[in-house]
Order: sequence, then C-alpha cells, then structure tokens
Amino acid sequence: MENIQIMSNNKKSKWVGKELGFHKINFGLADGYQEMSELPYLLEKGFLDENKWIKSIIDGPKFLILGTKSSGKTAIGAKIKQISETSNDLKVRFYFLSNCNFNRMFLEF
Repeated sequence: MENIQIMSNNKKSKWVGKELGFHKINFGLADGYQEMSELPYLLEKGFLDENKWIKSIIDGPKFLILGTKSSGKTAIGAKIKQISETSNDLKVRFYFLSNCNFNRMFLEF
C-alpha cells in the first residue's frame, strides 16, 4: 500500500479525505524536544491539536502536562515553547525529572 487516506473527527481539516503517499510523510524523531531542536518545521506545520490542549494550557488555568510514556507530553511542551519564541507574554522552561536532584530537594524541606 503506497498511499494512506487521511481520516479525522475534525471535518474542517483540509486534509480529511485526501490521499498522501508514505514517501511524503516525515514521522519525526524520538521525542518532541528533539524535534523542536532539530526539525522545528514539524512542530510548526505538522502539530495536530484537535482537542485544543495548547490553547487550554496557554490561556487557561492548566499548567501541568501528565500522561503515559509516548503520549505526546513533550511535543505539547515543545509546541508551546515554539509559540513562546514569538510572544512577549509567554515564557517556557523545560524541566526533566531525570535532571532533578531529589536528594537536595528533600533535604531542603
């Protein structure tokens, strides 16, 4: 099979019902942070946010992104970081648990 049919619950999407060859699809890198650094156009042009999570996080009271492994948490953060680069009102900083010094954190309490 050389082509795929684009399907979505969002009937307004310009891609619904179109066929696209697999050779034209860039499935990206291992995580959103790496894509943000190495292939920013994928987040710019290819990020699909049908549930409006980005707007909810930027404009609403939400501030923490939780999810299972490979659910897109880092991609959401990377997209928000990308948006912040052209905004004076939005500042984004990535914190990774693997870089946290938990011993120091517990000693401070």
